[in-house]
Amino acid sequence: MVTIGRPKSAIARRIVACALVSALVAGACTGDHESADTTTTSTAATTTTEPGTTGPGTSTARFSGIRLSKGQAIAAAAASVAVVDGAPLDQAAIDAVLARLPDWQADPSIEEAFRWPAETITKPQTGRTVDVPFPATDQVAPVEVPSGALHVLRTQPQGDVEVAPFVSITFDQPMVPVGTLGQLAADDVPATIAPAIPGHWQWIGTRTLRFDADSDVVDRLPMATEYTVEVPAGTTSATGGVLAEAVSFSFTTPPVTVQSFEPSGEGLSLEPVFIAAFDQRIDQQAVLTAIAVEAGGDPHAMRLATADEIAADPRARQIVDLVPDGRWIAFRPVDPFSPDASISIDIGPGTPSAEGPRTTLDPQHWSAHTYEPLEVVKIECAYGRDCPAGTEIDIQLNNQLDTDLFDPSSIHVEPAIPGVTVGVYGSTIVVQGATEANTEYSITVPANLTDVFGQQLGEAQTVRVDVGEPRPFLRQFAQPFTTVDPSADPPSIDVVSLGHDELRVRMFAVEPDDLPGLGQALSDLMYNRTSSSTPPWPELSDETIDVEGDAGSATETSIDLSGVLDGGLGHVIVMIETTEEYDQDDESFWMNMPAITWVQSTELGVDAFADHDEVRAWVT
Repeated sequence: MVTIGRPKSAIARRIVACALVSALVAGACTGDHESADTTTTSTAATTTTEPGTTGPGTSTARFSGIRLSKGQAIAAAAASVAVVDGAPLDQAAIDAVLARLPDWQADPSIEEAFRWPAETITKPQTGRTVDVPFPATDQVAPVEVPSGALHVLRTQPQGDVEVAPFVSITFDQPMVPVGTLGQLAADDVPATIAPAIPGHWQWIGTRTLRFDADSDVVDRLPMATEYTVEVPAGTTSATGGVLAEAVSFSFTTPPVTVQSFEPSGEGLSLEPVFIAAFDQRIDQQAVLTAIAVEAGGDPHAMRLATADEIAADPRARQIVDLVPDGRWIAFRPVDPFSPDASISIDIGPGTPSAEGPRTTLDPQHWSAHTYEPLEVVKIECAYGRDCPAGTEIDIQLNNQLDTDLFDPSSIHVEPAIPGVTVGVYGSTIVVQGATEANTEYSITVPANLTDVFGQQLGEAQTVRVDVGEPRPFLRQFAQPFTTVDPSADPPSIDVVSLGHDELRVRMFAVEPDDLPGLGQALSDLMYNRTSSSTPPWPELSDETIDVEGDAGSATETSIDLSGVLDGGLGHVIVMIETTEEYDQDDESFWMNMPAITWVQSTELGVDAFADHDEVRAWVT
């Protein structure tokens, strides 16, 4: 679906920006309103299917479709700015400049005493002071401490876990007295962890023991490891409780996993730099031994990429900059791949981790295909199988094209398309222009067309496309406010349409006081309209006009405003609609929305400057 015209937010912003200027010139604009005359002129061979925005009096058609593509930077040498070597003024020169200034005369009437800030009132303190004797006179019984055998209430983590941030063991009795962290750290710890890893135990309260790994790289236990934690039998609590049997539990952190891998897919170069990012630290040389690459079904040797090779590859360099050190591998083929070859990449099984002994059980797989000999794949229109007149024509090739070597003039189109433009976007050559309805076009691509791999097409190729009937449209006005030339005779505005034999033209009387409600009114008329939608302004005229010109070309119709502008000055809203009605689910609905603009004709000129709190205007 193609949305024609400006979105609501854009219209609202333009209305606010123009409201002040319109109000300033309103006093010079008065009007006496009669019905409007119309004339039509045809814009020759300017066929389009997507309404754009043009100003009054223009007849340029913009072709349908929106294409977002990677742009090409234009290298331009920056112009150097000449620096003037100045010389400091001597005191005589400074005195001569100051002598030209008028005498400073202070005005006693504006003198005021210095306004000292008022003393800050002390903020009252919340709450109240309660006197309590110390030590307390009431005798409070000590807290009852559990006695009997010691038990382990809870352990974590357990089983297979994605990540193990720490290990904790909670007992049902106090294990240490209340004291400082240093005092508690000096006590023996009633637990062991295997395999032994750098870390420290600490008490969280008097009943919970926690182990944290010591690492400057990660804040968790090492991955790819199976751990066993044991609290031995005979462990004694601070209250004398004894653990009757040893308590042990185990947990496992996962082996290494590839989180991202590039490049893959079609159009692979012959000497690519593959780069894989992992979820944990690795040893690159060890991981390389677990990588298997096949080209055309045969094993192909790999080696680690050098720092220079990584720096020369934009995508590899970007990934290396984003991924933490030690968690990526960059490798490339020892010998170049062959063109047009299927590439299979497996990492694993048996991929090792630098954090623990566990390795992967299953491989992770990617596939790619080296670039093929350059050829034209297909030709199509950007929008619609029927290829309506005015839409762009796309010639699709199988490889990315070298934009630096591409010459638009080398693309030959027969018959010639008025206003033709030729561009290249990735692997697509785009031909735009005022294509004629019901016409077959032949487009010849030259033999020296070159892709990013340095390959050429080899021989010229001609492709053909049949262009059908254009899609009707009504082009929106360029701005929600239009200022016409008061010296024009007669004053008029122009609207561009295609595929419509007639248009409904309505005009409404407005004054600057109508500006506040304009945005909502325009939104309702354009986006929530029905056949019975009624604008909120007094109607001056309502007539249906004929649109002359070639039915297959965009036609510019001029609407005479002299009948509704008194002496060529004043304000009026012009609303132009198609006589056909379209369902909102129909693509044509958005291409044929009403064209509405607030027209003002004035002999005043306004320069306005605004900052954060005021607007300054000069009216001439």
